Amino acid sequence: MERFTREDSMEFLSRGFAEEGLHPPIGVLEKAVELFDGIVGWLTLYGRSYVDGLTDLEKLKDVAVDMALEELNKLSEREKIILKAIAAGSDSWSKVRRYIAERKGVIFPKATLTRTIKKLEKLSLIRDYEFLDPVYKLAASRL
Repeated sequence: MERFTREDSMEFLSRGFAEEGLHPPIGVLEKAVELFDGIVGWLTLYGRSYVDGLTDLEKLKDVAVDMALEELNKLSEREKIILKAIAAGSDSWSKVRRYIAERKGVIFPKATLTRTIKKLEKLSLIRDYEFLDPVYKLAASRL
């Protein structure tokens, strides 16, 4: 599913809360929209959790990051190292390779690094050395 625009995200949350008889302050909704960047699954988790009584956005962010981290931990060590490098700001092939060599003391063969990055792109985790989901970026920084 495509990511919502900021306006669509606000409307999605507002309508969902209205259906539950809730009207959270606009500032609360704006912070959630900013954090979850229009990703429907995270917005839905936020809305349902808020309705169920978990209204602290920081705690909910931790829940979401933990969920993403659980998924990332299913990846290979090589994939996790690359994601950590990108989460740390490595925004090119050479920067990823250098990060891994300097921080982890590992040198991946060029073909292996390229193949693994392409796999992570096919998994829709990254594109052009950027995370597609801000929650997964936060999770990758904790790997």
